[in-house]
Amino acid sequence: MFGEEKSVERGLPRLREQLFRDALSESLRQGKSFRAVAFECLETVMKEASRQNPALSSLYFAGAEEDHPFFLKNEDIAIGLAVLPEDEPKSAQSKLHPHQIETIFVLKGRLRLERERAGVLTSEVLERGSVATIERGQCHRIMAVDNTNAAYIFVKTDPAKSPRGVNCSFLEPRDAGSGG
Repeated sequence: MFGEEKSVERGLPRLREQLFRDALSESLRQGKSFRAVAFECLETVMKEASRQNPALSSLYFAGAEEDHPFFLKNEDIAIGLAVLPEDEPKSAQSKLHPHQIETIFVLKGRLRLERERAGVLTSEVLERGSVATIERGQCHRIMAVDNTNAAYIFVKTDPAKSPRGVNCSFLEPRDAGSGG
């Protein structure tokens, strides 16, 4: 089983490149862009492809690993796109980043950001245009509201520093607007 997983992981760069090329072709076909990938086309292709391979529900454009197409390799910043609810098996797992600060920009839909603040778990609904920052070492998770479609850009500092993510757990959430 381990060997099969490694084989699938090694095939991911090709799958991600094909996903990106499919989105570019669709953007051109629909006349949405002359040379760029239209967000709507990339989102659609990612959602469709992630039905076969859940790892295709997020895509990096910059970072420390060269496993995505058209990539800016660097050790200072990672930039990516995630689509929900398809990415929830990963994004809904509570985790913290010991070395990274993560900022999310909601492009579409509504998502719920649960994070620990001063020892209390808060739950905040973010809508299109919202921005939120998850501090280094802050336990958090991200989910679509009511299992609806959403998409967000994420930017992380220091992507080359390990560990990048550590499992964590927190208590029951309280609404961010409820005074806690």
